[in-house]
Amino acid sequence: MCVSCLSNAIEYEPVNCRSEQTGTKNFYEGEASCVGEYAYSTCPYGIGSCHVVDDNFVTIRKYIPLQTSNSAQLQELVEQWVTGVTGARLRETHLVSCTAHNVPFSHSEAVYETVCDYKPSVEIWHSAIAGSANKHVYIVARDKDGSIGSQELWVNGVKQSGSSTELVGQDGDSFVVMAKVRDNDGYSSSSTSRNIILRWNGYPCKGKCPDPF
Repeated sequence: MCVSCLSNAIEYEPVNCRSEQTGTKNFYEGEASCVGEYAYSTCPYGIGSCHVVDDNFVTIRKYIPLQTSNSAQLQELVEQWVTGVTGARLRETHLVSCTAHNVPFSHSEAVYETVCDYKPSVEIWHSAIAGSANKHVYIVARDKDGSIGSQELWVNGVKQSGSSTELVGQDGDSFVVMAKVRDNDGYSSSSTSRNIILRWNGYPCKGKCPDPF
């Protein structure tokens, strides 16, 4: 019977962790300005003469404290005298806003992060061979930050010629299987020794299954 073919998320062992500069960050501070637009309504001749006066512009200037963007949203209260519906002079207040893209550059700072190399992961997987107790065993190796350079498969203390082999025997026979891999950075990992017991399998096993024993 085939065991579950789902594998847990791979965990890679970090090695040679160090702090490295991965970039720079710019900072901005100082006076910025932009032009805001607003509209107001006025009734210069009383009821029936009301209309909207738009395209009124005001330049807003603000001091921007230290930040990491050269843009800032500026706001300012603007007072406007208008003629009301009764003809009386009224004072309105408008909140005008605009975006300034000219915050002065202040300085740059280096950005440091912890960077690690990673050892490769290694597992021994198997699949049953229909109509016998034999099993096909093979290495599944992965490298997070490079590639696998070499793979070694050992059965009962004997190094195999490749990264996979067939265990041939009778129902109940057992084999001790171990694997070792090395990545392109020279880091190596070894699997836990597996005691694989052959069981008669009259039906094909679909998929690639990890060793359950």
